[in-house]
Amino acid sequence: MNTEAPKPWVGSLSPSELLALTHIGIEPAGQVYGISVQAMWTGNLPVTTLEIEGERDGFNQALTECMFLMNAQADELGANGVLECQVKYEIDMALAGPSYITFKLEITGTAVKDRSSISSSRYFATISCGEMIAMRKAGYEPCGLAIGNCSYHQVAWRQQIQVGAFGFWANQEITELTQGPYTAREIASNRMVQMARASGGTGIVGVDVRSSVYPSGSLAGGTMAALCRMLLIGSAIRRNPNADSKVDFKTNLSIGQN
Repeated sequence: MNTEAPKPWVGSLSPSELLALTHIGIEPAGQVYGISVQAMWTGNLPVTTLEIEGERDGFNQALTECMFLMNAQADELGANGVLECQVKYEIDMALAGPSYITFKLEITGTAVKDRSSISSSRYFATISCGEMIAMRKAGYEPCGLAIGNCSYHQVAWRQQIQVGAFGFWANQEITELTQGPYTAREIASNRMVQMARASGGTGIVGVDVRSSVYPSGSLAGGTMAALCRMLLIGSAIRRNPNADSKVDFKTNLSIGQN
C-alpha cells in the first residue's frame, strides 16, 4: 500500500487569487517552464539597411522549442490553460566569441484546469489571475500568446553634420537612426498580430514593449549605423459567445495596431 502523500502543485498564485479562481471554475495544476539557448554566427554587420534574418529565425526557433516544452509539461498535468506567463529574453554579444551572439528565451507560467473555457485547445496568456477574473466578467477569453520580434540594422547615409558657431559639431538628432526603431516596431507589431490571429484572437491586451538600440561607427567616417531590437509580448483574446454579460467592447485587429 502506497502511503506517500501526493506531490503538491507549484504556482505563483496568492491565496486570494486561488480563492477567486475557484469561483469561476479554474483550478491550478502546477508550474510549466520552457527555455532555449541559441548561438548564432554573425560575422560583420551589413553595410545596408535591412532586417537581421538570422536573429529572426533563431528567435522563432527558440520560441517553438519553449512552447513545445511547456505543452508537454501541461499535458502531464492535465491542464488546458497556462496563465501568468513570464517571458525573459537575454542577449549576450560576447559569450560565444567575437563573431557570435548567444541569446536565451525563457517562459514560465502557471498551468490551470479551466472547466469554463470555451476553447478545445490549450491557451497560454500573460494575463494574471486577477485580470482573468475581470475578463470573464466582461465576457472575454484568452486564446494564446501574441509575440512579435525584430532585429533591424539601420544605416545613416544621408545625415548632414551640423557645425556650431565655434566649429564644433552641434547637438543633433541622427534622423535616419531614429527611423530604425520605428521600422523594427512596425515589423514586430505585424508579427504579433499574425500570431494572435493564428490562435483566433480578435484583440491583444497587456502588450509589453522591450526595445534596445546599439549604435556603431561615426558620422565623420560616414559609417554611422545602429542595430535596433524590438520585442512585443501580449495576450490574444476573443469574445466568449456564451458569456452572460452586458459589457460589449468592440475589438478589431489591424496590421500595425496594438
